[in-house]
Amino acid sequence: MLTYNEITENDAIKTYIIRADESLAALGFTEHSFAHVTHVAETAGYILKTLGHDERTVELAKIAGYLHDIGNCVNRVDHAHSGAMLAYNILKEMGYSDSDCDMVSNAAALHDLGKIAIPNEIVSKYGLLSNKERSIMNKHTEYGKEILGSIDTEFMKIAADIASEHHEHYDGSGNNGK
Repeated sequence: MLTYNEITENDAIKTYIIRADESLAALGFTEHSFAHVTHVAETAGYILKTLGHDERTVELAKIAGYLHDIGNCVNRVDHAHSGAMLAYNILKEMGYSDSDCDMVSNAAALHDLGKIAIPNEIVSKYGLLSNKERSIMNKHTEYGKEILGSIDTEFMKIAADIASEHHEHYDGSGNNGK
């Protein structure tokens, strides 16, 4: 069974994270490097552990959090889907089971689902968002939790928690401004 620590040491994954961050920086987006993906991974693990999920689910959530933005090296607008496909293929090559590959890639694909409720001209805008646009964009975490949380399966409840919190910080600051 592969682990979060093994994922963080994988050269291909490191390359995708570096390229994704470079691509986003060139477009004027905020930092999405190792600090970001590590924070998201650790936060996802903390949330699920706090909610009482089993150790393997916590580990898979951390892996999904770490991989959630690798699709940005392909494109920005559909990065969740590109990232899910990249993650699935990398994990399969590393020897993960079909079930684990599916869980991680689906979690990565769903992390920004709430953006379907955000106007396309904001979601697809390249460059910096205005303060008003940023305020609207930040609501995607709330919308994601609402959409995913309405589906009554254990996986979707986990995905809802991750979608809601993937831009939060331990001190409560972040998109949700808690």
